Amino acid sequence: MRKFTGIKSDYAADVNITNCIIWDNGADPNNDNLHADYGTFDVTYSCLQGSYAGTGGNIDSDPCFVDDVNDDYHLTWDSNCVDTGDPNFVEDANETDIDGNPRLMGGRVDMGADEDFPHCDPNYPDWVSVGRPDCWCYPRQCHGDADGLKQGSAFAGYMYVGTDDLAVLVDAWKILEPPKGPGVSGNQICAV
Repeated sequence: MRKFTGIKSDYAADVNITNCIIWDNGADPNNDNLHADYGTFDVTYSCLQGSYAGTGGNIDSDPCFVDDVNDDYHLTWDSNCVDTGDPNFVEDANETDIDGNPRLMGGRVDMGADEDFPHCDPNYPDWVSVGRPDCWCYPRQCHGDADGLKQGSAFAGYMYVGTDDLAVLVDAWKILEPPKGPGVSGNQICAV
């Protein structure tokens, strides 16, 4: 449990909060998540512990972070915050989430700073089973491109899937992830 106010406003200002998660910021969720000496909070399409639930698309349910004790605030696949943000949200050009992934990865923006892989995608269970890699949405990866680089020459032609991709796969073949093994590092398996 955190010991600070989630959002505090000390000035005479009205604060708009949209598509946010404000959770577990003190002993009293009704008073420790938002605090304004002056002004008001307008909260919409957010997950806010202890108040504002049921108004403006807000929810009051555990956001289901992967591991908030160790500061991993990614959302789990079953989080009520996935695809429940503002339905009128318009993504700015090149807008990304905290991991640099597209801000919209489904039909609707998520609450919070992390955009989760869309649950409606037929590959969603596979994505979860392999550890939710950021590189899953890399277009050529579905066709075997493991390193994101092209091979070949101007004379013979270029290809994105070749022996270098096979080498990446072989290097990572059956390597156990921690804590049972060393895991993979660098650009193995996931293309950038």
